[in-house]
Amino acid sequence: MEYRGFADDLNETVSSYNGEHKELIKHLPALFDLLCKILYDNRSSWSTRIIVSSVLGYFVLPEDVIPDYEEETGYLDDLFIVTFALKQIELSSDYDLIKNNWNESSDIGKIIEKTYNSCQDLLGGLSEEVLGMVGLRRYLSVEREYNNLSHSTKMRKIMDEKIELIGLLSFVTAKLYNTPRTRSVEELIEFIQKHEDYGEIERIIQLVREKTISKTINELPKDTLSLERKLRRKRIKKLLSQSNVT
Repeated sequence: MEYRGFADDLNETVSSYNGEHKELIKHLPALFDLLCKILYDNRSSWSTRIIVSSVLGYFVLPEDVIPDYEEETGYLDDLFIVTFALKQIELSSDYDLIKNNWNESSDIGKIIEKTYNSCQDLLGGLSEEVLGMVGLRRYLSVEREYNNLSHSTKMRKIMDEKIELIGLLSFVTAKLYNTPRTRSVEELIEFIQKHEDYGEIERIIQLVREKTISKTINELPKDTLSLERKLRRKRIKKLLSQSNVT
């Protein structure tokens, strides 16, 4: 298996771990190995293969949600996403793959449930960020929304949504900043990145990711609202066609 070398390194790293969450982290190498076996099992459905591939890909990201060098919590995000994938497989018709590929004497069902719940409690809101980083949150949302459609039809619908979103972003950008409507994705990205508001857009996105924005707009720091004020004024200016609106 092409993941074999990584699995050996993971086992060596975890075996030397002696932190607060040792009883949780100790399961990571065996659960990682279980996912590898499921991926290469000919009985795995395409949906299971997508989920497992996404999770294994998370392990080799240069920067994941919690860096692995953080001794106390560095592998909690990895452990969470592994058990999340296994729970999804448990809920599918591929459940037997877990039992058939688990070579340990311990109860894999209990390990998955206890480990998943513990990791989710410890990570809190970061668990959603972990799923979002590899696209699993969106993928499972699409699976539920288009449950009765074929895989090719689902992919077409996803592509249509992305094209529509890019078109809408292009239209809004042109209207807000009074520029010619951008036709290509590359030109649109370049325009937004070079615009004076880009730094503030990035900052607001980061605030959202860190969940530091309050539930109501009135609770936001005043300087965070400056971009919203700018956009509102630009909309008014466009609607009223008054050159003296600032």
